[in-house]
Amino acid sequence: MTAVTMPVTPAAAPAPASADWGGFYLGGSYVFGRDSVDDFQNGGFVGGPFIFEGSSIGGFAGYNIQRGNFVLGGEVAYTAGPTTLEVDGDTYSDFFDLKGRIGYAMNRVMVYGVVGWSTATRNETTTATATSGSGFSYGAGVDVLVTDRIFVGVEYLVRQLNGDYDQFYYSGYAFENASRAISLRAGFSF
Repeated sequence: MTAVTMPVTPAAAPAPASADWGGFYLGGSYVFGRDSVDDFQNGGFVGGPFIFEGSSIGGFAGYNIQRGNFVLGGEVAYTAGPTTLEVDGDTYSDFFDLKGRIGYAMNRVMVYGVVGWSTATRNETTTATATSGSGFSYGAGVDVLVTDRIFVGVEYLVRQLNGDYDQFYYSGYAFENASRAISLRAGFSF
């Protein structure tokens, strides 16, 4: 009699545990910024684009809720600035962003999109005055957990910052700023 042998199928490996992206987090960033500004007087175009560039440091804090692979959250961020106009030294600084985030987690990697509202201060060197611009912002990023609590990432953010110049010096003048920033981020989740 010959023995019949049946192939042995190895047990399936357990699925890897998904990383936890939920909860509070905070961190710091190094930001490369470029602002493209057009000037208007009484609604008519008068000049631009004027290019402002620079790098700076910033910080952020937020909260995420994770449901399966989907991550929803909110974040506040501050970047000191400045981005500088080389012609006369005018600057943009004190960028403040309030963002809603939606992401998709693939274990230790999360890709996400953001939408929100941003403000910044424009500092005029010729008049020593500061004005503010604000508007809609949007972008995308990716974060990677390097430990269970520490993450690094990169984010691209576009801010549509519009505002009026100091009307004492520049009556009827306004600006539109397409501000773009790439942030290298590192943070800690709680």
